[in-house]
Amino acid sequence: MKKTTEIKKEAQKIISKKFYDNFFHPDMNTSLQIGNLYDLARKENKDLYLKTDGQFYLNETLEISEINDCCVKVDSSLSRATQDLSDQMCEKIKDKGHVKFQPRVVWIEGISLIDVDNQSITVELLWGT
Repeated sequence: MKKTTEIKKEAQKIISKKFYDNFFHPDMNTSLQIGNLYDLARKENKDLYLKTDGQFYLNETLEISEINDCCVKVDSSLSRATQDLSDQMCEKIKDKGHVKFQPRVVWIEGISLIDVDNQSITVELLWGT
């Protein structure tokens, strides 16, 4: 077990770090919905998945490229899940061979239920400008 001073240093390091390279702007209502769905999924011994797609501006031309079918398991919060989605999208755009790109940052407009099965609950992240 870590000493209190070590935990304090680690907490200060986390607080001072700028994490936000998230392509989405999580809002409070959707955050609470995801939190409640996460609790429901845990209570029912299911996983919660969040799916969406995204867009990137390529090079200096600002040509738009789409990344489809991104899906992550929600392990805690909407902010964490959208960060995981952002990271997944970056990997997919790199896999397409693009080196210079910029994500199109969007506002979250809600979620929509896609499916519930024996193992999981899956929702889609709805977004716009």
